[in-house]
Amino acid sequence: FISQLFLISSIFYRFGMPMISLFNKIDLLSKMEVENINKWLTSVDEILSTLEDTERGVSRVFTKNILLAISDFVEMIPPILISSKTQEGFAEIYSQLQRIYMGGEDFEVTSSYGYF
Repeated sequence: FISQLFLISSIFYRFGMPMISLFNKIDLLSKMEVENINKWLTSVDEILSTLEDTERGVSRVFTKNILLAISDFVEMIPPILISSKTQEGFAEIYSQLQRIYMGGEDFEVTSSYGYF
């Protein structure tokens, strides 16, 4: 999970363009796993607590340092959990696209012929 956040933050810092961070296929996860991910996304302390319980040695220190380095990024561009199968998270994607491309205004489809 943390390696995916690190990868997303690396891409953002490399290109410096607006982006949306997505975690796909959440329909394959149990309800408890999705709840845990949501807790981790809303609180760095939750991730650190889980990290303390699961990782040991150098891996724990390294992962903790990476997490602390990217924690501001996660707060700035929180990942959206989505499922193409259940359409979960698609409303949030739409909202983020509106924010990026239209400054929060709703999309308006127009045509030079006036049909739309």
